[in-house]
Amino acid sequence: MTTIIAVANHKGGSGKTTTAYYLGQALAAMNKKTLLIDLDDQATLTSKLHIETCIGGNQSTIADVLDGTLLTTACHRHERFQLDYITADHRLAWVAAQMQASSPNHAFLRRAWQQVVWELPYEYVLIDCPPSAGVLLINALALAQHVIIPCSPTEESFAGLLRMQRMITELSTLLNHPLNVLAVVATMVSPLSNAERRYITSMDGVATLTGTLQVIPRRVGVAANFQLSLAHIDLATDVMSVCEGS
Repeated sequence: MTTIIAVANHKGGSGKTTTAYYLGQALAAMNKKTLLIDLDDQATLTSKLHIETCIGGNQSTIADVLDGTLLTTACHRHERFQLDYITADHRLAWVAAQMQASSPNHAFLRRAWQQVVWELPYEYVLIDCPPSAGVLLINALALAQHVIIPCSPTEESFAGLLRMQRMITELSTLLNHPLNVLAVVATMVSPLSNAERRYITSMDGVATLTGTLQVIPRRVGVAANFQLSLAHIDLATDVMSVCEGS
């Protein structure tokens, strides 16, 4: 069975894309068949993967999938990272507006997945979600079994974490769809000030009630990419331990 994880926080700049990007690489490095889905019309994950999307070109994006194109045609291979990905572009905002006008509008992504699920080889799917609590985020949560909530040690990001937790609870009840908060990821953690320590403690309190807490230090300089890759190995190990029961 495929494990589908939404990476989400209501606050932009909390480290969602970075978490999805490096966690996907870590899972792939552990020989897990992994798919990354960029579900944000800012397409930051697409940019981090160094993928150029061309309007009217041959490469299907997640916007095409939500508009009726088969999901399998939008899955592309990243040879360097040994994982698959589905890109986003600015058309996603227009497609989301169309989805919003539909009723019900929560199951576009789920239907696209179910249409081809038997053809898909993936063990893990990571969905990089937009920060707004709109139709795209709802579609991601309606498909996922788990949520990872990245959170930087700031008041705004922690408030986003709490709003995300409430939304997960309400949506699970409304859609009768169990959702598990797999982990809270403390991102961009610099040498701790007293204020940062308080937020890390608060995050740990939330994680104790839901999943685990992983702390990802802030990395800069020429070695940052390598150091962030290593930091997400522990998160990938925890994810596999929970999801695979090992």
